Amino acid sequence: SVSSTMNVFANLNSVPPDSALNKYSDISFAGVNQCVITSEGTLKCGSKLSSNNLVEIDSGVKYKSVSGDIANTCAIVVDGKLKCWGANDSGQIGDGTTIAKNIPVEVDAGVQYASVSVGGSHACAITVNGDLKCWGYNSSGQVGDATQVNKLRPVLIGNGAKYKKVIASSTWYTCGLDTTGLVKCWGDGRNNVIGDGVALPNRLVPTAIATDTGETFIDVSISSGHACVVNSSHILKCWGKKGYFYGDGIDNRTTGGISLINLFPPALYILPTEIDNGVAYKEIFVGLYNTCGLTLSNSLRCWGFARYGQLGVWGLDFALSPIDILTNLNSKKIVLSNGAFSPTCFISDIGVMKCTGYTLYLGASQPASSFGFNLVGF
Repeated sequence: SVSSTMNVFANLNSVPPDSALNKYSDISFAGVNQCVITSEGTLKCGSKLSSNNLVEIDSGVKYKSVSGDIANTCAIVVDGKLKCWGANDSGQIGDGTTIAKNIPVEVDAGVQYASVSVGGSHACAITVNGDLKCWGYNSSGQVGDATQVNKLRPVLIGNGAKYKKVIASSTWYTCGLDTTGLVKCWGDGRNNVIGDGVALPNRLVPTAIATDTGETFIDVSISSGHACVVNSSHILKCWGKKGYFYGDGIDNRTTGGISLINLFPPALYILPTEIDNGVAYKEIFVGLYNTCGLTLSNSLRCWGFARYGQLGVWGLDFALSPIDILTNLNSKKIVLSNGAFSPTCFISDIGVMKCTGYTLYLGASQPASSFGFNLVGF
């Protein structure tokens, strides 16, 4: 049980003092494709979060945000330019070709962007005016333009709706939060990840998730098989297919032990279902097999797969219900990767980066797993 485990977050403010450490403004974590942006705007990428592995990208250009998947990455320059690079077999770079790019190339020239989210082979971004544009692989309608044809350049999505957040971190579907507080999802609906409770294979345009009367939302996050939202009353709700941890206290996997197989079982919650009753949330972060939420009191509560230290607790294979893993967390970025073994990281309000979990990806001279948020090797 959680009470019998050893939580070692006491080293959160370890020596050297935070004020003496390198500072960061953003991080993207996708298995062996990892990128950071320093507080000065320098973009660095590599296969591990360590100073001797990360190399500067696009030297001399200052960046403000980055998002990547295993094989491709997009980042936004401080002046709003969108640049992408990597694999491009489905047009996921967005430059009008299917030719891979090993250096950043500008996408949708002349348009200023505020945010970007990269999925397996497609991507979406929001302009400074709130317009949503998507491109790339579109076999299930995950681009959202009412077709199932790959798009080699960004296309406008949503019939004039304005968006403030989009999440394309699944290969097969996408969700976004518009400026009216509605959450809409589109793409492959076979496992009821769209959240509208309708058993249809694909949604080719943004489709509102099921809501209570008058319900609006303040945050959304997704992974390959499940999704979560926080509504305006700070209630956390999740939905998706079996085989995942929903934080409801029930072991929803379809296999025994802690095996992570059977990735396409039937749906469990076909509609958004309240999780962690009575706890007020303000942000949600969904990884492949674990999820974390930030409460109004700045506690980070997490649940799911934990064998490799993703929840920072020694001896814990998984948590069926949310547990407090950090309190009084003042963070400007929290990252859970869509990988079974990937660590959990955050950037503090002063720019210090700390992670817990599988050290293969951290570049740390530590045992196979690190239990507790330790400084990354910078």
